[in-house]
Amino acid sequence: TLIIKHQQEAEAMADSIPDSINVGMFVVRATDVKEHFIQKHQQMSTLILDIIATNTSQSSNKVCEEFKTIHHELSKFPSNIEDLCTIKEYMATVNGLVETLQVSIDSTLVKYSALDEFKFGLPKDQFELRWKVFGWPKDVEDQMNNVNLMLEKEEKRYLTDMKDEQAGFEEHLNSLHDEVRHFHQYTDVARVQQVASHVKNLTRQLTEATEKSRLFNAREGLFNEGITEYDKVATITKEFEPYSML
Repeated sequence: TLIIKHQQEAEAMADSIPDSINVGMFVVRATDVKEHFIQKHQQMSTLILDIIATNTSQSSNKVCEEFKTIHHELSKFPSNIEDLCTIKEYMATVNGLVETLQVSIDSTLVKYSALDEFKFGLPKDQFELRWKVFGWPKDVEDQMNNVNLMLEKEEKRYLTDMKDEQAGFEEHLNSLHDEVRHFHQYTDVARVQQVASHVKNLTRQLTEATEKSRLFNAREGLFNEGITEYDKVATITKEFEPYSML
């Protein structure tokens, strides 16, 4: 390498150039010239090592930024089954991301080893950066294991919550159905404003019930549960149509 070449040239200069040369009656001191050429080769060697160290530091920081992004994504806590599935989908890509980054890590560690070989002293922050880069894959692996445990626990909780909510939804549908069945009792013209308000309220509730039933079905799919038929929503809506059109 260039580093070895310059180091060898410096050693060759030290061995081949004498400190002084006899020229007839005179003695010419060559020490300054000798030191000048030796220092030039040593400086070039050091400069190349500095460039490698700078490049390695930049590569290390880039790798760390990529891993910080992964760490950030894995640190998100789901608020519902949709969020949970999004996290799972991301986790399925993590091994591939780490494998790609491992190539950069290996290359970076080779450069650090080269710096070690030439006894290049790393600053404390770069020394710590070196081992941070080395440890990131294991850190992510540990985090993935912890996230998997958390997701398993939360998925069970969300499923239980959904089933409880579905039971309450069935009761709500029965209540709505009773209201619609008894709607024909409103025959007093004097109460037209009150009836109109009731119609508006029931229309809103039926719209919300339709959306809720779709949400339940979508979530049942995410949980890999059987799809519940909410035919009652369509039945109630159909029975209410004559009143909602008034």
